Amino acid sequence: MPDLEVLTDDIIVDHNKLATTSTFYGTLKKPLPGVEPSDRVITLSAISVWYLQSGRIRSLTTLFNMEELLEQTGLTTLKSQLAPVLSAVS
Repeated sequence: MPDLEVLTDDIIVDHNKLATTSTFYGTLKKPLPGVEPSDRVITLSAISVWYLQSGRIRSLTTLFNMEELLEQTGLTTLKSQLAPVLSAVS
C-alpha cells in the first residue's frame, strides 16, 4: 500500500506502556494471496501496544481486524475457514 495513511484515534499511556487505536487506509497495489490489486481503498482497524524503555521503543505489537480485511478483499473462502478462530476471539 504505497499510499498508506494511519490515523491514530486514541492514545492511552501508563508508565512504560502505551496503547493506541488506529485506522489504516490504503490502496492494494500489489497482489496478496488470492487477491488482485485494485483501486479500492481498504480500511482496517488496529490496536497497538508499545513497550518503552529508557525513552525508546523496546517492543511493539499491532493487531489488525482481519475480518475487515477478508470482507473488503472478498476472501470469503478463507473467511469461512477462519470462522471458528474469528468467533473465538471476538
